[in-house]
Amino acid sequence: MSPADLSNILRSPTESLAQEIKDWLDLDGLDGQAKLAKCLIALRNHNGGRLIIGFVDGTLAPSTNGRPDDLRAAFHPDDIQKIVKDFALPPFEVIVEFGQLDGKEFPVLSVPGGVRSPVMARRDHPGELRQNTVYMRSISNNVAESTQPRSPEDWHNLMETCFNNREADVARFLRRHLPEMLETFGVNQPPRTEATDRTKPLNVAAVPILAAPPPEAVLDRGRKGFEDRLGYLRQKHPTVKLPDYSGWREVGVTVQGELKSFPMQTFLSEMFSRNPLLGGWPLWIDSRTVRQEPEHPYANQHGWETLLFLNEKAFVTSPIVDFWRMDPAGIFYHRRNYEDSLWPGVRDELRDRFLDFVICIQRVAEALATAQGFAQGLAVETENARLQAVFRWTNLRDLQLRSHIQPGREIFGANPAYEEEIVATVDLPVNVAPASLGTFVRLVVNRLFAAFGWSVSQNVVDEIVKRLLERRS
Repeated sequence: MSPADLSNILRSPTESLAQEIKDWLDLDGLDGQAKLAKCLIALRNHNGGRLIIGFVDGTLAPSTNGRPDDLRAAFHPDDIQKIVKDFALPPFEVIVEFGQLDGKEFPVLSVPGGVRSPVMARRDHPGELRQNTVYMRSISNNVAESTQPRSPEDWHNLMETCFNNREADVARFLRRHLPEMLETFGVNQPPRTEATDRTKPLNVAAVPILAAPPPEAVLDRGRKGFEDRLGYLRQKHPTVKLPDYSGWREVGVTVQGELKSFPMQTFLSEMFSRNPLLGGWPLWIDSRTVRQEPEHPYANQHGWETLLFLNEKAFVTSPIVDFWRMDPAGIFYHRRNYEDSLWPGVRDELRDRFLDFVICIQRVAEALATAQGFAQGLAVETENARLQAVFRWTNLRDLQLRSHIQPGREIFGANPAYEEEIVATVDLPVNVAPASLGTFVRLVVNRLFAAFGWSVSQNVVDEIVKRLLERRS
């Protein structure tokens, strides 16, 4: 993960099923090791997540009590991996990184997904672990915690996660070997598209044609909410110059199905506890803990909204602007300016002239995965619920496709975009397996990429989505 992503995670720490926050742990003693192991086991059984260390429980403010003198020695990757080996059965990988906040480093421990059978505690430790016991992330009173499964739903979620990951192995096996098997038995098949680790164009005629998008009421309402809030802040703070961007990436999602009823005061806590927090500056970020009061969520038209900025000069040349809306009726909206050109490492002659196709894939996948998490906490019966998502990209004309964050990926045959705006819709089950998410992502992004006379293969999309879901991007 990039230094900017790590710092963004620490800028507004929040707890969810996929992210736990702990005060400083003394890993020289068994108490600290057992607490760490319990958190990591629970995150592994959740299909991955992050553990952030060094923040006060409750307030989530940086903690000075118990901070090690030599932070990198205290949280050395070899020592963390040894703790996992000693306390977890079977052991699993943990990625140890360090982010900076206000000039100080904090450990960020990432547990990749891919669990295929439940991980249990290898040994006892009083007050923390029981041998041969499974621990997982669960929600109690709108608070996410690491605990033993306490309900049939907890066990169902754990088993479904394991089966979905096994299904992903089968799907990859079939995609790899089915063409050869069909050829062996003499079965006719469509021409095979070569799959490599580099992106190659397909025939433009093969780009999926999506159904006409539904009424864009969610997008239009979100856009109006953004413009109203921006106008309000400009009027309230006339001396503050707020950015004015013309190019935006928007997504509107509606949850189709019978929904639970949440009071306004608990709705945000329930939804944020379900956010998978896949990026360093995630979509629908929890801004309740940020320092600037105007960036806190506010109630408007039976929902919650917020407008916030990432404006740290060490990481971006111009602010990244986020506006989101959450409605207990199962309606979600997110809006962000194109961040592709805002990283300091981008050459000046390329700024505001390209879209990073890898970022496009990542953001669509992140939006769908996050909406899945929200819907799983909102729908009464997730098996029968569906998500309807509509994406919109604006001010595309004359932009080109390339990749800055993964420069090794090459694009052949793409042209500058002529269309100003692209809208793409997709409909998917709430419980779609992670192995299948890339199929829906490709439907959306190839509608966008068709504006450049180009498309991306399913193998490339699956690879990028898999790394995102495993928090390796």
